[in-house]
Order: sequence, then C-alpha cells, then structure tokens
Amino acid sequence: MQNRSAIIIFTILLALACLYSLSFSWFTSSFEAEAAEHAEYKLDSVAQMDQLSATEEDSIREYYQTQFIRQNGNEPLYPVVGLNYYDCEAQELKKGLDLEGGMSVTLEVSVPDMVRNLANNSRSSSFQEALNKAKELQKSSDDPYIDLFAQAWAEGNEPGRLVQVFHSRDTKEKFPNDLTDEQVIEILKEEAEAAVSNTEKILRTRIDKFGVTQPTIQRQQFTDRILVELPGAKDKDRVRKMLKSTANLEFWEVYNNRDLANAIFGLDTVLSKTLYPDFVMPDLGQPTRDSITVDVETGDTTILQIPDTTQAPVQLTPEEQKKAAPLTTLLRPNVFSPDGQALQLANSPVVGYASEEDLDAVLNLLRSEAAVNAMGYGDRLQFAWGSESTDDGLRPLYALKVLQRNGRPKLDGNSIVDARQDFDQVTGSVVVNMTMNSEGTKIWKAMTEEAVGNVGDDTDNQSIAIVLDSLVYSAPVVNSVIPNGSSVITMGGQDQESALREAKDLANLLKAGSLPAPANIVDEQIIGPSLGKENIDKGMMSFAIALMVILLYMIFYYRGAGVVSDIALVANMFFLLGALASIKASLTLPGIAGIILTIGMAVDANVLIFERVKEELRAGAGINAAIKKGYQKAYSAIIDANITTLLTAVILLFFGTGPIKGFATTLIIGIFTSLFAAIFLTRVIFSFRLDQKKSISFYGKATQNWFVNTAYKFIPRRKIFYAISGIIIIGGLSSLMTRGLDLGVDFAGGRTYIVEFNEEVDIETVNVALDETFVEADGKQAGNQVKKIGGTGRKVKITTNYMMSDESEDVDSRVDAQLAVALDKVGPYSTDSLESKKVAPTISDDFKTKASQAVLFSLLVIFLYIFFRFRKWQFGFGALVAMAHDVLVVLGLFSIFWGVLPFSLEIDQAFIAAILTVVGYSINDTVVVFDRIREYLNDRRGGGRKKVINDALNSTLSRTVNTSLSTFIVLFMIFMFGSDSIKGFTFALMVGVIVGTYSSLCIATPLVVDLSKDDEPKK
Repeated sequence: MQNRSAIIIFTILLALACLYSLSFSWFTSSFEAEAAEHAEYKLDSVAQMDQLSATEEDSIREYYQTQFIRQNGNEPLYPVVGLNYYDCEAQELKKGLDLEGGMSVTLEVSVPDMVRNLANNSRSSSFQEALNKAKELQKSSDDPYIDLFAQAWAEGNEPGRLVQVFHSRDTKEKFPNDLTDEQVIEILKEEAEAAVSNTEKILRTRIDKFGVTQPTIQRQQFTDRILVELPGAKDKDRVRKMLKSTANLEFWEVYNNRDLANAIFGLDTVLSKTLYPDFVMPDLGQPTRDSITVDVETGDTTILQIPDTTQAPVQLTPEEQKKAAPLTTLLRPNVFSPDGQALQLANSPVVGYASEEDLDAVLNLLRSEAAVNAMGYGDRLQFAWGSESTDDGLRPLYALKVLQRNGRPKLDGNSIVDARQDFDQVTGSVVVNMTMNSEGTKIWKAMTEEAVGNVGDDTDNQSIAIVLDSLVYSAPVVNSVIPNGSSVITMGGQDQESALREAKDLANLLKAGSLPAPANIVDEQIIGPSLGKENIDKGMMSFAIALMVILLYMIFYYRGAGVVSDIALVANMFFLLGALASIKASLTLPGIAGIILTIGMAVDANVLIFERVKEELRAGAGINAAIKKGYQKAYSAIIDANITTLLTAVILLFFGTGPIKGFATTLIIGIFTSLFAAIFLTRVIFSFRLDQKKSISFYGKATQNWFVNTAYKFIPRRKIFYAISGIIIIGGLSSLMTRGLDLGVDFAGGRTYIVEFNEEVDIETVNVALDETFVEADGKQAGNQVKKIGGTGRKVKITTNYMMSDESEDVDSRVDAQLAVALDKVGPYSTDSLESKKVAPTISDDFKTKASQAVLFSLLVIFLYIFFRFRKWQFGFGALVAMAHDVLVVLGLFSIFWGVLPFSLEIDQAFIAAILTVVGYSINDTVVVFDRIREYLNDRRGGGRKKVINDALNSTLSRTVNTSLSTFIVLFMIFMFGSDSIKGFTFALMVGVIVGTYSSLCIATPLVVDLSKDDEPKK
C-alpha cells in the first residue's frame, strides 16, 4: 500500500490530539468526584441529618461541593501543563442543557421599540402607521424590520420627510436636518446592528457575573436574536430578570449618609402607627440601644437611649419586634465606633445595609406614602441597592438625588465615548479611564464641581453613583473637578486579580452604554437536573447497546474483516469525540443520536468495500488483487454517498438552531472521521496482515452465499410498487388534509411542561385542573393539551397557549405560579424533573419558514448534485421523486398514527432534523444503487437496459440490506432504551431507513427506466 507510513504518522498525531482534547474531561471529572466525596463526608457530620428533607440534603451537599471547588479549584490539576480545575473545565467536552439541566433562552432585540425611542416616541400618525404596518409585514417576511419600515414609510409619505420625525435638539448630531430618507434608513440600520451587538456584550458581562458554568451566548445569523444557554441555572425568575432588563447606565448625584440618617431612621414610629394602628408597645425597661440623631445644620451627632427591641427576645416576639420597629429591624444604619464605644455616622453615600431576603421589603417601606410624607423629600429622592454584597452578606443602600423635573439623571450612558481598564501611574491601583462626548463633558464638569464643593469641610468631596439597571455598580468619591470629560474610577477594597476583573467588567459596561431597545424572550427551555441525569443514563445505555450490536453483527457477517471494521469503528468514535471536544462543541441528546447514527452509517463504507472484495474473490481473484480492486471499485459509491449526506447535514446546520445544530455538527464530523477510519485505517491493517502472510476472511460459512445470484424482479414489478406507494401517499395526504399534524410549540407557539408526579395520574384529572386554573383575563378558556409520556403513567406533557398574548414583564412567573396551583390539585409532583419550553408566535412562524426552506433547498441541492454527477437528468429526477416520496410517506404516517401510538409524534425542530436525515440517508442509498447501474451500463453487459438495471439492483442487495439493517438496529436501540423526549425523532428515522431503502430500489431506479429511451428489442 502506497503512503502507508504517512497514514500511520497522521493517525498517531490525530490520536494524540484527540487524547489531549479529551483528557481535560478526565481531569475535571476526577476533581468533581473528589469534591462529591468531600461533600458526602461533610454531610455525614451534619447534626440531625436524619431529620433533613431530600431537598435540604441536596442543598447542603451542593454547598460543600461548591466550597471544595472554590478552595481547591486554583491548585494545579493537569500536571504536565500546569492547568487548574477552571482551566480544564473551559477546555473539556461540554454537556448540553438536555444532559446537564439548566435554561436556554432566545432573546429578540425589539427593533421597533428602538426606532420609537430614537424618534423620542413621536406621536406623528404617519410614523405610527409605518411602524405598525412594518410589524405586520414582518410576520410574513424574512426581511429586516428596518427595510420593512422603509417600505411602509415610502408608501404613504413624500420623500424627504422622514428626518423630521427623528431630528430634535437631543438627536441633532445623529440626525442632521438635511438628511434624505435613504440616509436616515442607513443610520437606523447601523443603530439596529449596534443595539444587537450591545445587547450581546451586556449579556456576556451579566452572565459572567451570574456565576454559571460554561455559559453560551451566541448571536443567530441574519436575525436580531441572541441564544443564551445557562447550564445548571435553577432560578429561572432571576435569569429572566437578568436577561430582559434594558441595561440603563446612569450617573446620579447622591445624598450623604449624614444628610438622611434622621429622616430614614426616624420612620419607625410613623410606619408602626400607619401599618399597625392597633399595636401597643409594651413597657420593656432594659435593655436599651443607641438611637442616632444628626443636627442638619451643624452635622453634630447625638446618641439617644431607646428600648432595644432586637435584644429583648423574651419580652417581644418576632412579630411584635416587626410592629414596633418595621424599618430598623430590616435596615442596619451605616455607623462605626472609632473608640469602640460611641457610635458615629459614616461619611459615606451608603445610608444603610440589609440582607438579601429583605431588599424588597425595605424598599416597599421607604416608598410607602407614609414614609415619603414623613421624610419630606417628595420626588427628589430615589433609593437604589448596590450591585454587590459586603463580606457579611449585606447589600448597601444608596439615596439618589432626583434634580430634574422628568425624574431622569443629568447624565446617562449615551454620553460615554470610550472606557478602558488601566493602572494609576503613581499608586499602581487598578483604574478605569472613561471619556465622554462634548455634551456629556459639560454636564460631567458641572456635576463634579458640585460634588467637590468649596466649603472646606467634610461636606466636600461627595460621591457620584454609577447605576446600571437600577443597581449602584460603583459610587466613587470626586476629589477634583473634571473639565475635559476624561475621568478615572479607582477600584479599591479587593485583591489585584479581583480588581482587574471588576475593572474590565466596568469598562465594558461603560462602553456598552444604555440600550435603546428592550430584549424580549421569544424562546425559552428549562430542563430540570434530574431529567438531565435520566437523559445521560438512557443516552449512554442506548449508545453502548447499539455499539455492541453492530460490533457483533460485523464479526458474524464478515468474520476477520468484521474485526478490522470494528477496530476502525471504535477509532472512529474516539476521533469523533476528540474532534467535538477540540472545537468546544456541546454534547446534546440529539448529538448522541447523531453519534449513534454515525455508527450505523459508518458501517456502510466498510460494507461497500467488503462486498466488492467478495465479488472479486468469487470471480477468482487472489486476496491481494481482490482487496485492491475492492477498494478501487467502492471509492466512487462511498464518495458520492457521503457527499450527499454531507450536503443535507450542512443545510441542517445552516437552518437549524440549538440542539439541532449539535446534531448536524456531530453528523458532519462523523462523515469525515468515518471516511478516514473506514478507508485508510482498514487498508493499513489489511496491508500489515498481507505483509505477514496472514489469512483474511470476508465471510463465514453461514453468510458465504447470502444474496449471491439473487434475481428479484424489481423492474418488471415496478407498477406494483408505484401502486403501493400511491396508496400510502394518498392515504397520508388525506390524513394530512383532515387530521393534520400534531404541531409542537416550535411551530404553533405556546408553552409546554413535562411534569413527573409521584404516583400514576389520570389525564382527565390533569385536564380538568388546567381548565379550572388557566383562564384568560377576558374569561375565555385557554387551549390546553395533556399527553402521557413514558411507560410509568406518572409523567405527562402539558401544552398550553395560556397568556401567550400577554407581554408584561412578569408574565412567565405568573404562568408558572398558576401551573403550580393546577398541579397541586392533581397531586404531589417532582419539581426537579420538570422541563418547560416557551415559543412566541413570532419565532414559531420563523421556524415554519426555515423548516420548509430547509427541506425544499435540500431536495434542490441534491437533485443538482445527482444531475451533475451522473450527467443525466433522469437520474436526478428519479432521486428527487424518491426523496419527495420518502418525505410524504413519513409525514403521512405521522399524521395517521398521531394519537394511536403510545409515544409522542409531535412535529418540532427535531422532526425536521429527522426528515432531512431521512433525505440524506435515502439519497445515500440511491447513489450507491445508481453507481452500480452506471457501472453495469458502461460494461455493456448482456441483455436490454431493463435487464441490466435489474441485475445491477440485485447485485447491490447485500450492501443495501446490511447497511439498512445495521442502521435500523442502531436506531431501534435508541428507540427502545433512549430518552422519551427523542422517541418521535428516532421513530421518524426508523421509518425513513425502511422507506429510503424501499424507494431506492423500487421507486428511483424504476423511474430512471421509465424516463429513459427504451432500447429493448420490439417483438
């Protein structure tokens, strides 16, 4: 064999690269196992552990695991390269949400809102009409919203008037008065692009601070959508709030702690009387506590002694303490004791501290009518929490000065031109340098002048708060006037590494500025951790069983050659996983299905080669010549078959989203690794065996004569096949027109929930509970559907369109709360295993469009390839009809058996992936058959065209049956032992394998005969 040494060297290098890529997962798994052992050890030492609930036990276990990782995560873990746990974790093969559990969200930047904001919410009727019309056009068009807005505006307005909508005193630099309509549209396009990019930046910054392991933030091509995946995320309300917030950056002047102490901490009496008018304070006597008052004129502090309600647990119950001092039981004053005895108010912008669970309660008290009237500041005061907690877990409270009539700050993020992390040249401290535009420079100078002051006492050098999304990110003290718009924020109170990280985050936030448009959640999926574990267990079981069945079958059928094929197959799996790890792909449930499908399809190349070798051996060739000719004759069919499968996988990658992209990625990589392993590795092994004069067997006694000299009449009976297919397709089309398909939320919009009850439940009981609970605001009944999934009778899938038209901020939380009410009526259920998905109607329309485009485009591309490859339109048309036949049969069967079979036949994105895979498999089989037909016709074998083609079909039966059978067995293993969530997906693939094999032999080839010129001798 030529170039054998080069192939061996390449194989070794490839194996080492894959081993290195996969080694990170081994190190992280070992470390996490050690953390789990530590957690179990610590858990055993917990007092009264037998009294803990399962949820409490899991929470404590997770705490100890996290603590172990934090304490040891920075220690060297990978000895050769010196990487720690966090470095290895970033490089390991990631698990997708369906295996890890977590939350996946697709956000869509609201470009219409951005356009409305840029026009300062203009009330122009022509502008509003254009906005609304463009939004309607968007439902049936893939064009960007700005293009549709331009079209709508041009239809109802004279040229040149558009700038009048956007030009104002605040926007005159961006929209000069002399712009044409085309120039305004170009600016709007730039702003829309910037809005999406800024959203992506801010989301990355927020998610990095959110503490999620290995998050994914990816902008979807040609759309205003951003995909966010958060493995392990559990607090879905917090995630929603974090992602949907508009990200407003603002600069506020602040009140000093000494200015507000009397006003804030004198509210207890007022709030107690207002909230609890019937409460009478008991005479507690001792002990007492210090009450702080400040003289506003002089700043002098006075300490008064009052009954200490917090230190009198015997006399006062917690409820009485809350009634006696509603505010100070929750909000701690910002004081310090220089001599260890007397308390003084801190000269600080922080006016108090509260624990995380009390934040909302404190703000509700401070914003109450009684508190606002008592303090006397009216609408000139606004409270905001700090973004970070102190070391003891308390959040600082700031009081912002509202000095403008519109309630807005004097300066916001739109004035920031640049911001970057740097170092102070004198002290070496970590700083952030920021630069503003001309208008911002003027405002910033005035604000810093005010903050610096000129009195010469401790009222000078006040702070200015940097507020992002209503949280104070930083409140630096202003020591000098900043006249040029360039200023420095010093990062203090932390180690150098933390200060650098915080400074970079702050610089990114300052550069991003405030978004001109909100981001709406249009697609959301939540998978509970226990369901992820179940998916892993079932996925790995189906993988192991499928692999074992194929390995044994190849040995049974091809004996020694089967062993060589198995070696190549195992190597193929190793290369495939190593390649996935090296490109940092996520392994998902459809990805595992893609790997298992690759196993079945990888066998095809070896089957093609081995069947060719067997033909040469039967023709009398020696083993050396038979192997050489077998490989040569199989190359054409192997290359053609894999290229057509590759084309469908690429189309799937282009049109698919989320897990479907993972399936396509796995399939594409699997095609290349399969080709390398099946062609080159097996050839090298055979070459070594031949050099050592060792025997090589390609069949056993039982299989030696299987499919030899078959003479089934495919062509003479083609009309029977046409009739059978016609009946099935007509029946399927009738069902499609009458019953339709079970459209999932991907295509119909809505919400789905997978819930597992503790005991078997009745579907009708769940339906009644939902109907009673899911009632729209206008009194109409929401559309609900409940299906049982799995074999236990405890797990159900709920689909509903409840409140899908509600666009309020907290709609998702309200729906979740109502669902909990409905489920509680049915019985106890596991919240850990709950899975949910939401798809807005707008994105479901896009899914439909993309799905149709993907299927039609794949049919067209493959027709063109077949036409180009075989140089005859009859081959291309026959393949096209066969593929369309397969698609129609699968769709028809899904319609006919919807509700009949004991598993879901829902049409979702995974089903489209299955359809395209069926198309790829079908054309794979068809190409192999066509290749043999072309060979027989070129050899001018005896008999007419029909006989030659029929003989060619019979000669491929061994390969066709072996490949189809092995692929079907693999899919059947997934179907039997895999997760319930992909049963419909694998069922579609199983049907596709059967139908694809049938159409190649009985539809595509007979059509080539009927469309070609008949050269049979006439009787």
